[in-house]
Amino acid sequence: MRILLAPDKFKGTLTAQQVVDVVTEELMQADPSMEVSGVALADGGDGTLAFALDHGYQVRTVAAVDALGRPNESAYAVAGSSAIIELAAVCGLATVLDHPLRPWQASTLGLGMVARHAVQAGATEVTIGLGGSASIDGGLGFVLGLGVRVSDRLGWRVPAGLLGVRRAVRVDPRRLPEAVRRARWRFLVDVDNPLLGPLGAAAVFGPQKGLLQDEVAVADASLAAWADLLDPAAGRRVAAEPGMGAAGGVAFAARTLFGAHIRSGADWVAEQAGLQERVAACDLVVTGEGRFDRQSLMGKAPGLVIDLARRRGKPVYVLAGSSELSPEQAAARQRLDCRA
Repeated sequence: MRILLAPDKFKGTLTAQQVVDVVTEELMQADPSMEVSGVALADGGDGTLAFALDHGYQVRTVAAVDALGRPNESAYAVAGSSAIIELAAVCGLATVLDHPLRPWQASTLGLGMVARHAVQAGATEVTIGLGGSASIDGGLGFVLGLGVRVSDRLGWRVPAGLLGVRRAVRVDPRRLPEAVRRARWRFLVDVDNPLLGPLGAAAVFGPQKGLLQDEVAVADASLAAWADLLDPAAGRRVAAEPGMGAAGGVAFAARTLFGAHIRSGADWVAEQAGLQERVAACDLVVTGEGRFDRQSLMGKAPGLVIDLARRRGKPVYVLAGSSELSPEQAAARQRLDCRA
């Protein structure tokens, strides 16, 4: 029996690699004749940096700030002229859990600082994982960190965060470092939400980051004005594309200002890990994450593993700390033998 373990993290409890290690040990104790192999997955959020370091990248650190602007030492991964940055590790929600949520002040400024350091250090291809964010700043902090000047009606620089989005009336990218302009940018998303509207960043993710229900409409209107400011001709059209609401709108800002390529984080990680070949070579697959729900089947790593297994006719077991889907629901949705 050849078993492939391909889980995502159990957020707040175990990393994906720890899940692989624990399950491998238990399976081998139960039946030493089993052939067990494992690959720790990610979808652009927590675990993306660890994945890169497990696949030939080296760690580099730089002074940056967390989502509330507090100084920190942030790590990213490099291999030759390629850099991989995990937003969650720099300025994600986990970096500010020691403080009450502040959705109007939280920003992605630290992400921009790390990205700017990476390209100035020689990276010409930058991949950024966008999951696990703490902010809904439309990517304002990110572009400020890169060197873009954003000002208010009086010509003053706006602060990073959603409050700055509300005040912004002019964007001036002329001081952007040439290295930033030349770099190729790839953003990994784990959701397909647009930037605006009832399925947008403010409505869907704002409450998770501290927005009160009566603040959602104000935040959404602020992001709509931001979309028009970044691209008066096509901002609203681009904002409606899938994934533009990732990380509170960072994907949208990167797409409109720098022509960044946006793709599924789970797909990219699977490609780097050779997941299709691994699934084809095994008899049974085990995937999972801390919370298994409908989102797990919509762009997350476990859903991708399930899809790959279905196409190959492989049975799948899902390990989860909690599940909002019954085995019957998962099996009916995916048309395979999926046991939660």
